[in-house]
Amino acid sequence: MINFEKIACKPTELLSMTGYTLDEFNALLRSFEEALLESNQTLEGKERVNKPSIYKNSPFSSIADQLFFILTYMKQYATQAMHGQLFGISQPKANLWIHYLMAILSSALDKKKRCPVVICKSLMRRKLRFTHMMVLSE
Repeated sequence: MINFEKIACKPTELLSMTGYTLDEFNALLRSFEEALLESNQTLEGKERVNKPSIYKNSPFSSIADQLFFILTYMKQYATQAMHGQLFGISQPKANLWIHYLMAILSSALDKKKRCPVVICKSLMRRKLRFTHMMVLSE
């Protein structure tokens, strides 16, 4: 199972997997954590009652792991099944986490007003696809 701690000490691998250097990752992590704390939804999409926290049975042991998960998904664009396998979770759980963390990442990037080209292109591709799907359903 892969996690941020294993990759953080390998700058080349971190950059190739996420599109961020360690310094850039840590800077984004602060915004990501703020966005996570401001989020009013749970992983299941329900209204949040308590502040977010990391539980013992969570697939991610830290907020850095959550950010690493979504950044590697955006950069590598693997299938959800493959990405879930890398992080030790099932495809349905990967799907839940991807959608939940995508909203958090989008909020964090909006605050920073910048992101690596690879991540921005991936976000744009997803937003265009989502917009196209919305138009088709109207």
